[in-house]
Amino acid sequence: MKYILQTDNETIEIPIIRSKRKTLGLEVKYDGTVNARVPMRAPREIIERFIREHEAWIIRMWQESLEKERNVGRMR
Repeated sequence: MKYILQTDNETIEIPIIRSKRKTLGLEVKYDGTVNARVPMRAPREIIERFIREHEAWIIRMWQESLEKERNVGRMR
């Protein structure tokens, strides 16, 4: 399952990773990959609402990770 987050000019695919956990979490990796980690039985509506509520944070962190990646590329 994936959630598609549409910004003004970008599309961010967010894979939903279910595991044995009690809380919902988001991670933005250094390469711009965004994952949502959720409990096994979390309903889709709850997951989607959680992602929507954190949309601004996801976009900000995603942009920062891409900027850091570009800066690292310049240093090489």
